[in-house]
Formats: sequence, structure tokens, C-alpha cells
Amino acid sequence: MNKPSNILNIAHRGASAYEPENTLRAFKRAIELNADMVEVDVRLSKDGYLMVIHDETVDRTTNGSGYVNMMTLKELKSLDAGNGEKIPTLEEVIDLVKGRCQLLIDVKDPPPIEKKIVNLIECTGMESDTVIIAYSYPDSLEEKRIKEINPKIRTAALFNEAPVD
Repeated sequence: MNKPSNILNIAHRGASAYEPENTLRAFKRAIELNADMVEVDVRLSKDGYLMVIHDETVDRTTNGSGYVNMMTLKELKSLDAGNGEKIPTLEEVIDLVKGRCQLLIDVKDPPPIEKKIVNLIECTGMESDTVIIAYSYPDSLEEKRIKEINPKIRTAALFNEAPVD
């Protein structure tokens, strides 16, 4: 049975029901399962790398302990994120999904992270295959801010409750 054309199959943190969440293995599995789009969570490491991890600490999803923003790329890459997988960088995820499915980026850290994300999307030619959503910081990372940086990148905003205005 074919799915309606207006419905997207979005793999939340990759195929996280089958593989460790937000890992390259989870994203590969999502692609194998014909996901239209993979959702990733992005945070900055201590040394400014865009890391794909949901929580502000590594405690729940790895064999390590500590805050992502207090650890370097090397320290984060030394951790086991499940089944021998490592915490990927956003660049590694883009390399994997480019041309195979779209990317939904959930920004987890405050500005200026969005500028780094947009720059990477531009450098990799992923403008038309990426949507950036702002959830944790809707006041400072709104659609207008992203559109001012690059109007070609699609944006979305998530809310816990209906906005007052």
C-alpha cells in the first residue's frame, strides 16, 4: 500500500527503536527503512563542534558522564553510545544522509549555534533538504533569524503551548 504523498516518514533520532539513538547506525537503519527524513538533535562541544546528541549530558546515552558543552570532540568520540557506536558530528550525519533522505535538525543549544549549523548546511549543499526547528530557544532562534541568515533553508517552530500572540 502506498502512503499518501502529503505524509512524511520522519525517523526520530534515526531508527531509535532499533539502534542506539542519534548514531550513524540509527540513521543508516532509518534510510534502509525508507525514511523520508531523519530528525537529529544538535549541541555544541566545548571546542565548537556540532555534535548529534539529545541530552545536555552524555549520561543517559553513553558510557560516560558529563555535560556535552564541557567536553571536547576527542572526549565525546571516546565514549560508547551503544553497540560500539560513537556520538556523531552533524557533518558525519550529513555525509551519510545527503542524497538519500532529508534532514530535520532540532537545535538544542542557544545562539550562536544556528550560524554554525547554517554554515555547514550551505557548505554541504543541503539547503533544499534540511529543515531547522527551534524548540528549546524559540525566542532567540525563531524562523525570522534563520531566514535572515539564509532564506533558502526551511524552518519550523515547536511549542509546548499555544503562543499568546
